[in-house]
Amino acid sequence: MSSQPTKDVFICGVPFWNPSYDEFFSWWKGVIESEERSGQILCLANPNTINLMLWDKAVYDQLIQCDVWVNDGVGIRIASKWRGVEMPYNFAGTDLMPKLFSEDLQQTAFFFGAKEEVNAKAVEIISAKYPNLKILGRQNGYCDWEKDALPKIQDSGADILMCALGQPKQEAFMIKHRAEMNVKVQVTCGGMFDFFSGVKPRAPKIFRATGMEWLYRLSLEPKRMFMRYVYGNPYFLARTFLAKGQDRKLM
Repeated sequence: MSSQPTKDVFICGVPFWNPSYDEFFSWWKGVIESEERSGQILCLANPNTINLMLWDKAVYDQLIQCDVWVNDGVGIRIASKWRGVEMPYNFAGTDLMPKLFSEDLQQTAFFFGAKEEVNAKAVEIISAKYPNLKILGRQNGYCDWEKDALPKIQDSGADILMCALGQPKQEAFMIKHRAEMNVKVQVTCGGMFDFFSGVKPRAPKIFRATGMEWLYRLSLEPKRMFMRYVYGNPYFLARTFLAKGQDRKLM
């Protein structure tokens, strides 16, 4: 019997599931081994995800349609703790997906997004490293998504769509075409392909272990990451602190 996602804690009205890794994998295995191709969307959400939703109601109304929400980052864990819920596992996609790919489970995937050279390199490295994952197709994100990418995804017959188009565009694309994707699960990837391909380095383990990977990324790209982290993190903490009473009423 596979574990099923539950609404364990609400953060600004967004329902997060709070599983252990084993519970999460039980669900994932059930999805991969099922015959159902509903294209359900797994959102690996970080504070920037919630901020984008809070800054634009149209984005909120769209992203809230994602099916399964799990935490990616220390900010979500802090907000959850303020609501009385400890999150034991951090579902950082760059760590989570390779861990899933390494499991004793036959899986197939389609990689969509990023620049051509990044996409190709990510697929090359992942294919070589994880023999239980068969990549049935790929497409860079610099194309007509509906005309060029969607038919390839549909025809591939892949179990998993790894979608790296950036937030909130990737979610909008996945939600719009969920019923016609012909995949079992869609994963929000953001900049994950950059790390898979080696184009961008992962933070040293000490940064990851202490929840400070964001600081390392800020040091590498201060101009691009300023709004996300220097402004975005305090904004997220303030808004989620103020919303904790309302969120507790939903639990």
